[in-house]
Amino acid sequence: MSPILARLPLVILVIFGAALAARPATGQAQELDSGGLGVSREAWEAVHGPGDQVDILSPIWGELTAYAFDGGMYYVAFSGSKVDGGGIVVSIEVAFETGIVAADELDAAIDPLMPSDKTYADSYYLPPSPGALSALSVFRYDSATLDAVPYGTDTLESTFLVVKVGRVNAIRTTSAFESSLDFETTVSRVSIAVAIPEG
Repeated sequence: MSPILARLPLVILVIFGAALAARPATGQAQELDSGGLGVSREAWEAVHGPGDQVDILSPIWGELTAYAFDGGMYYVAFSGSKVDGGGIVVSIEVAFETGIVAADELDAAIDPLMPSDKTYADSYYLPPSPGALSALSVFRYDSATLDAVPYGTDTLESTFLVVKVGRVNAIRTTSAFESSLDFETTVSRVSIAVAIPEG
């Protein structure tokens, strides 16, 4: 396992732990308006088709299902099993056909997958290092409507994360008059995951 992937679960657990401790109270229930996170398997597959099960298993969610879209693949984890046809979308990884995408082009691709009532909470950054050449950018959001989505005998938490795994390239420009060093960040992977109740 690469160093960047080894530290990703720890980052997510720390952030979710802090978020759940400060879970906001919800008022009157609103209907979830999301193109991905928190929707049922039936609603997701009505838009994206049945998908194909991925050979590799997620240690957290179990099976993953792949869905093609124009320009890449969605890898989706559900809270229930495919056998009973139930479950809701709890995690979406977006993989781009080109392998990387410019950071400023990413938001339009993932915004429809998140609840429309999302509110930004905070950000966390892990810069690249000799042991982990990728950079992690973690953005925490809250959604009151996620908090009303049934999950077993409970409901989902209101918190969810957007995790971007980026690659930072140094670009040196030299001219007859000056030399400069710029940094270009491209994203190789983005994942969206909702916090789930303990137990």
